[in-house]
Amino acid sequence: MNLMKGGKADVAFVVDPDVDRLAMICEDGVMYGEEYTLVTVADYVLKHTPGNTVSNLSSTRALRDVLVSMVWNIMLLP
Repeated sequence: MNLMKGGKADVAFVVDPDVDRLAMICEDGVMYGEEYTLVTVADYVLKHTPGNTVSNLSSTRALRDVLVSMVWNIMLLP
């Protein structure tokens, strides 16, 4: 994270050891938590490319809130 503070990068992407979670580090070195990554990307992508989405029950409720705000039908899958 210190590399971000002194560097010229806008964002860094990091993964956990088994690479099943993605998180971002902002330009000021602050961690943008993994629970917000999917929500942020879904919000951006769906604003520019509307379409159906699929999510499982382990996804954060914030993702559902983004989809509801865009008036999408939601099907929760186990």
